[in-house]
Amino acid sequence: MPIIKVWCLPKNITEERLKILCKSIITTVEGIAELGLAGKDAITVLFPSDRMEWGLGDEIVAEVAIFNKPERTDEVRARLAKTIGTLLHGNFPSAKIECFIHPLERSSGFWKIHPHPETEQPTGVTENASGEPKDISGYLDRMRSDATKIHERLMEAPADLTGTGEPALYKILTEIRTLLDKVKTAWPSQS
Repeated sequence: MPIIKVWCLPKNITEERLKILCKSIITTVEGIAELGLAGKDAITVLFPSDRMEWGLGDEIVAEVAIFNKPERTDEVRARLAKTIGTLLHGNFPSAKIECFIHPLERSSGFWKIHPHPETEQPTGVTENASGEPKDISGYLDRMRSDATKIHERLMEAPADLTGTGEPALYKILTEIRTLLDKVKTAWPSQS
């Protein structure tokens, strides 16, 4: 998930205008297909406060920290910088605008936590460079969550396998098989 920080906004900017600007930035970033991002949960936009009021709004700086991926080429990152800079210039035409892209490597260190959907309790998952959990406990937590979702869908499927229930049940069973194959591939000694 990219983190976009917009610094040095005018002091008098309202909460409502910040919300509109945030939504505009998200929509703009979503428009760059190579980034593969969609929705406010895939993009974090921050407006940090500045400790010095002098010069606020005269120069606005945007910083984007985003994970490197093969499809996020130099050209795509340059387009991202220009797109965000152009959006900010449209909102603050008298300000000097700069936008920096900071490519990140997952292997340099990354950790995130997801709320567990059934309990809303957090479940820690330490990920490797490919976004998969590094250890079996993290992987099993993710699998347990996926299995719970599949079980809920299975319980909602019609019991009659001769009619409309067959395709739904077949799809659910295929998802279970895929889930089990992932476990066998990731940890052959555990299966």
